[in-house]
Amino acid sequence: MAENTWHRFTEHNVLANAPDDSGVYRIADADRTIYVGESASIQRRLLAHYREQTPQSGCIHEQGAILYEYKLVSGPKAREEEETRWRHRLDPVCNRQ
Repeated sequence: MAENTWHRFTEHNVLANAPDDSGVYRIADADRTIYVGESASIQRRLLAHYREQTPQSGCIHEQGAILYEYKLVSGPKAREEEETRWRHRLDPVCNRQ
């Protein structure tokens, strides 16, 4: 599994490449980041977005999500701080709702 590497946003690739570990992640279309999130399990949260089981799933799919990447970050406080940094830097459309 490669951290900070883009992967295709498909169920197969999430299962094969996303870790069941704590961290932050971003989902993108062909040109820009459309959503940033954090989770105790990157893999489970990405699967939930892909399977349209989260409140943000509709926006993520409507915006044409095709890629994701992640960064391992331990602990809830550190995850939240890193997610906040990514959101401010990237201003993803699906986080504005």
